[in-house]
Amino acid sequence: MSNNKTTYEAAYAKLRTAYITRLEGNITDLTKWIRDVSATPLSKEELLNMQSLAHGLSGSGTTFGFPNVTDAGRNADIFLEKMIRAIRGDDDFIKGDEHPEMLPLLQSIHDACREAVTNYKEQAALEIIPATHEEKLNFEAKKNLFVLIVDDDINLRNMISMKLEQRGFIAAGAGSDQEMIVSMEKRLPDLIILDLNLPDNSGHEVLRRLKSEPAHAAIPILMLTAAAKEADVVSALHSGASSYIVKPVDINRLSERVEKISANMRRTVLVADNDQLILALLQSKFKGRGFNVVLTNNGLSTFEHAQRVKPDLIILDIAMPGMDGISVLKMIRNDKKTKDIPVIIASAKTTPADIAAGMAAGAQDYVPKPFNADDLVHRSIALLKKEKANDT
Repeated sequence: MSNNKTTYEAAYAKLRTAYITRLEGNITDLTKWIRDVSATPLSKEELLNMQSLAHGLSGSGTTFGFPNVTDAGRNADIFLEKMIRAIRGDDDFIKGDEHPEMLPLLQSIHDACREAVTNYKEQAALEIIPATHEEKLNFEAKKNLFVLIVDDDINLRNMISMKLEQRGFIAAGAGSDQEMIVSMEKRLPDLIILDLNLPDNSGHEVLRRLKSEPAHAAIPILMLTAAAKEADVVSALHSGASSYIVKPVDINRLSERVEKISANMRRTVLVADNDQLILALLQSKFKGRGFNVVLTNNGLSTFEHAQRVKPDLIILDIAMPGMDGISVLKMIRNDKKTKDIPVIIASAKTTPADIAAGMAAGAQDYVPKPFNADDLVHRSIALLKKEKANDT
């Protein structure tokens, strides 16, 4: 672990140096804009360039140890976005002196960047993100999990990659939607970290496209979103994102979130139901949370799958061909290979007697049909956490 930590710290130091170099280039652009903003009419393209810089700084400053850069960038990002929305066409111009807030905002970013560069160069030692206790992990169990990081900030991509590789994942980066497509053609990722603002497409559009493609729909996606755009969070989760992280990125927090998603990826749920639509729905929901999913539509094969696969959890219908769910559950509880597997019954049989019979046969939970699929997944995860706690 000490070698892994040293490798990460060296990589972080290198990336932080690269970030400072980029800030120096930003300062040059900001100096020109500050000089011109009151004297020259600004086009929509110029405003977009300003906002792009401000947005990038808002999402990266704190990540690299400069919270003042994040704060200044975020304020300017919000203001410039409103100005851009007010422009009717690409050929329209605005005059900076008609918007007195603009100059102080640009000056604030300039000063924050200059302060960051100055402080960095004056430091005798770099501020290193400390390794956490959670980094003492089982690398062997995760070495085949491939995480693709899609963000146009190469320094941020590299830093996330280094942190995840320190924790035992395989990681790669893509700077645009097109680069992501090329990467996925070479190797399908087990998890995608996706920024909402890409240079060639909206992250929302990318997310919706991935979730509509059968080959990619089950890949868990962790979204990166700006704190100032809370509506993005709701939209991303509604479109199928597994989780989200607000920029500026806390690398330790992000890697812990990846850990939680990947923990589910090492779990298998066996879903037994004679309704093909229910099977398809639950397969999508559980895979979206990172589970391996095995499906069956009759009672006898449920028991056979349970013996062969040894799933971490079974979702069991009662009314199935071949053998009813209660009989299957009794067989599961009487077999030494399967007796400890937690079972949730999901059934349209909802009388008190039906529920009592299911619980008496050995179910840990009973969910009446029709059910909310998201609620069933949440109850499943809660049950698995409870079972794990009981085992320790």
